[in-house]
Amino acid sequence: MKNSNSTIKFPNMIEASLRQTNNFWAKVFENLAFGRAPPGCFITSSSFLVCKSKGCSFSYFLNNDKSADELSREIVEIFTKKLNYMSIQDRVSKLNSFLDIKNRLKKKYLENQWTDFKKKKHKDQLVASYVIRLTENNPNVVEKQVLLSVIYMGLIFKKIASQDIYIENGEIENIQSLVKCKNEWKISESKQHQLKKTASRSFPKKKTLRCLWNK
Repeated sequence: MKNSNSTIKFPNMIEASLRQTNNFWAKVFENLAFGRAPPGCFITSSSFLVCKSKGCSFSYFLNNDKSADELSREIVEIFTKKLNYMSIQDRVSKLNSFLDIKNRLKKKYLENQWTDFKKKKHKDQLVASYVIRLTENNPNVVEKQVLLSVIYMGLIFKKIASQDIYIENGEIENIQSLVKCKNEWKISESKQHQLKKTASRSFPKKKTLRCLWNK
């Protein structure tokens, strides 16, 4: 009696197998041609490749009239996305792609300035890290808390302008308007605020319609 595993059930898979440049996928399609499914899958009597695992279930009709290229693309995509089933080369490529994205995001993060950080928690982390570095030689916790409060008050009341905060490699390098005078942290008037004051004095206040009417 002839073994059913040696009978080609899906000839279209043979053509798909021959189109593969990767030996791993060539073998996968060859096995499918003989009705042998990868681990976690099975082939039904009605020619459906099926997986019933929770979170990655799928059903794909094998005996279709799609081109070998389209067939290959769809099945490889199903296996890689649904089952994380791929060759070593695919895994290396995926890892390299991940590392490339990670490095680009890291580079972008390191090039960010204060206004580029939109979330409050990110800004809080930057300020906290800056305070720790600025007072690392002083174990006094109270001074750290005072400095933190001074910076936050400066930010809230806009005594510290965004342009006063210099960031390098993802960390606050300097807050220009923050000064220490006689062991006391203070916020000096920043150049940005000085310019605003000068500009406001340069332009007379607009007269209201009532003022003009009373003349």
